[in-house]
Amino acid sequence: MRSRYTAYILENEPYLLTTWDPSTRPKKLSLDENPVKWLKLSVHSYSDVDEKSKTGEVKFSAQFLDKDHLCTMVETSRFVRHGALWYYLDGLNEINREKLARNGNCPCGSGKKFKRCCLIK
Repeated sequence: MRSRYTAYILENEPYLLTTWDPSTRPKKLSLDENPVKWLKLSVHSYSDVDEKSKTGEVKFSAQFLDKDHLCTMVETSRFVRHGALWYYLDGLNEINREKLARNGNCPCGSGKKFKRCCLIK
């Protein structure tokens, strides 16, 4: 889960597609069509798995900036194991969007005003 989040930050499409189960994998991703700035990942829970488990779930939230909105995505992702490796299967998510004030503090934690920090990027 954490490696896929990092791949989204780095816009590493080949890694994301490689770690996606072939039965649900898209042909390509369009990460550059609507670029966002990822801020934070929090893993809330995950299913207990043992050496024999073939499936697992992870519930997480991720915060990101989409233009002038702070978005929080909460998702329960399903993974499937092939051999020793886990692959993303699918997930159910909900995204909450909050418009940010230009003169408010930037949610990235820089201590700057939003208009002087992430809004201009």
